[in-house]
Amino acid sequence: MAKRKRIAVIGAGLGGLSAAIRLAKQGYEVDLFEQAEKAGGKANEINEKGFRFDTGPSLLTMPFVIKELFEYSGQRIENHLDVIPLNNLCKYFYPDGTVINAYSNVDKFAEEVSTKTKDAAQSVKSYLKYAEKIYDLTTDLFLLSDFSNAKNFYKPGALKTLFQINKIDPFRSMHKANKSFFKDPKTIQLFDRYATYNGSNPFSAPATLNIIQHVEYNLGAFILKKGVYSLVESLYRIAKNKGVNFFFNCKVTQIIHDNYVIKGLLVNRNGIHEKKDYEVIITNADVNYTYNNLLKDSVSKSASRYSKLEPSSSALVFYWGVKGEHDNLEVHNILFSEDYRNEFKDLFERSICPDDPTVYLYIIQI
Repeated sequence: MAKRKRIAVIGAGLGGLSAAIRLAKQGYEVDLFEQAEKAGGKANEINEKGFRFDTGPSLLTMPFVIKELFEYSGQRIENHLDVIPLNNLCKYFYPDGTVINAYSNVDKFAEEVSTKTKDAAQSVKSYLKYAEKIYDLTTDLFLLSDFSNAKNFYKPGALKTLFQINKIDPFRSMHKANKSFFKDPKTIQLFDRYATYNGSNPFSAPATLNIIQHVEYNLGAFILKKGVYSLVESLYRIAKNKGVNFFFNCKVTQIIHDNYVIKGLLVNRNGIHEKKDYEVIITNADVNYTYNNLLKDSVSKSASRYSKLEPSSSALVFYWGVKGEHDNLEVHNILFSEDYRNEFKDLFERSICPDDPTVYLYIIQI
């Protein structure tokens, strides 16, 4: 009987866990290395003094992607997670006292915008149709396929996208696109905000990213009853049941290769250094960290290309345990700055913390 091929996965975040589950399901022997003491990566949690905090994502969209992963592994998502749809996606607070509720019901949300701003309800509906068109044209090519595989560009759906390139709106910024639909600065600011979902600047990021609004409003936004970390816990259990070998408190220090032919890993586990042999390695670590620190490569074409890309913005995060009830707040809340353009200039051009930053409040009820 042929020996199963051993594959190493670096990082037990959501991506690493998902990859490990799929590989184990396909019959590979999978070793997963994580430098922290437990799985989760950025999607981790803090438990302290009776409070629990998710340290990473706070919103779940496109749950059908997770559902497909559970089904692929022979599980039912309903047996692991309680997925709750949100009726109010986010509550927006403006400096002049205006409050806009982003209801999940598009008609109700459009009416809310028409009541609180100078924009008509129909403008919101037309805008979300525009976002839906971007999704329809890009999802197969960009979201559900390997964009780096040239063969995917010859699929019928991909050719349809390429022939309608203008409709995915890549040649103007998100802000310019949003200004073409709305006249009230409040509405424009609300939809500009979606650039921050992947750490982008709405005044320079391509309007193709307006796909995010379709995903949230038309496909729906959700939370997990026990927090996002419950997803990590479920995937960890599934991976263990599939035979994935976990190595925690184990830092990968180098990917060993001979002219990019993979040979193995150097790892540091509790101060003990050792070499492990592998033919295939998947890394869920940051791409620049992988090239510079793990592959020791700063000169190849790929390494050079990634190093020149502008990093996404980060966030300053506080975890506060607060007693009492605050009925004027929702699960997700945004307190907008007064000068949004200047805020992004501070972040992306001046590289300083804004004096008047936009604040996001995520409230978990215990």
